[in-house]
Amino acid sequence: MKPGEVQYIYDPANPVPTIGGNTLYSIPCGPRDQSSLYNRTDIISFISDPFPNGLFICGRLEVILHVSSNVSDTDFTAKLVDVLPDGRNILVQDGIIRMRWRDSETTPTIMAPGSVYKISVDLWSICYVFNYGHKLRLDISSSNYPRFSVNPNTGFLLNELSQNLTAENTIYCSDTQISKLIIDKPKNQSILSSPPIMPEPVPEPVPVSVPVPTPQSETSSAMSLIINISLMVIILCLLS
Repeated sequence: MKPGEVQYIYDPANPVPTIGGNTLYSIPCGPRDQSSLYNRTDIISFISDPFPNGLFICGRLEVILHVSSNVSDTDFTAKLVDVLPDGRNILVQDGIIRMRWRDSETTPTIMAPGSVYKISVDLWSICYVFNYGHKLRLDISSSNYPRFSVNPNTGFLLNELSQNLTAENTIYCSDTQISKLIIDKPKNQSILSSPPIMPEPVPEPVPVSVPVPTPQSETSSAMSLIINISLMVIILCLLS
């Protein structure tokens, strides 16, 4: 491998498992922690320095890659990840491109093994804040299953039976073959212009003792009723 090149092996029999993301499968979806995947050798990660003032992004996300492979077809995936100070790696957005559909959605075009191609992986649009001290992580691989079907690397359609091929995929990061993440950063970053306001702690509730009146006995209540009736009788007699 030459300087400015990063190579990894993609085996269709051992795809990167899906953890979270925009999926309707019966697996946990949404912004999930990707940390358990980072012991794999088929994920290439690029990580920024911590953002001392945070980073506010809003708009389209696009990953430009210069790539090659030793097979006639393969996939390239991209994930935008928020690296938290506590070590968690939270998925923000993800996307994929199948190389035989890189030029057209209806007419497949196979790759020439060893040739370098400039491709775009669409991560759609989002408004998101990378908070103070967080990092931006970009993960590149060739599978994300079952969110995306596994590419057997043969160039055949998925309904055409064929044996899997193991791909040696290369990403180029030289001055002339620049791979990069393109994000829309609004000019107005006022949302991050001051330190975060932490909520005031909620005080513990103070117990209040409320005296409960002692209930009178049935005898006392009956005596009070007799006395009241007697007084009323005396008053009526005097009035008559």
